[in-house]
Amino acid sequence: MNLKKSILIALIRAEKNQTWLAQRLGIDHQTVSRWCRSGKMNTENLCKVAEALDIKVSELIKLGEDTDKDSVSKEGLKKAKEIIGRT
Repeated sequence: MNLKKSILIALIRAEKNQTWLAQRLGIDHQTVSRWCRSGKMNTENLCKVAEALDIKVSELIKLGEDTDKDSVSKEGLKKAKEIIGRT
């Protein structure tokens, strides 16, 4: 399970950024940034992120798995981080 990748992909698909997610959850941008760097968060926050992004928790988790041909490359993920980090 790669939650940092899951969050980044979900944000990209929703055409949102970390700032939007932080505002939506009523938390600091730094907290969301930490989640996107480390992938570490508790279950309650994982559920809140999924709800904010209008996606099931199981689907959010699955986005971070490298099990199919649609997986995101490291280069693509780096580019995505740059894009969603902008406000």
